[in-house]
Amino acid sequence: MALMPKKVYNNLPFALLTQAGVALGLTAFTYSRLIALNITEATDAAILLLDVVVVSVLIAEIIGSLLLKFALMRSGEVKTAPT
Repeated sequence: MALMPKKVYNNLPFALLTQAGVALGLTAFTYSRLIALNITEATDAAILLLDVVVVSVLIAEIIGSLLLKFALMRSGEVKTAPT
């Protein structure tokens, strides 16, 4: 990240927030592995993990689209949005 232009470096976190959907695949994999252990505590942890990640991704996807637009306009990659 040190060699990136300043405008990219400053706006990168906003643009990457929309990639939170990758967490759903990793969570599904972890969920299936914990359920396969067939231990009550692991099953409870798997359900809690799935709930937390799904809600977090939902929020990130809603807010992430707005922040991506903000980051692209702020970095100068796109002009202001048409009205």
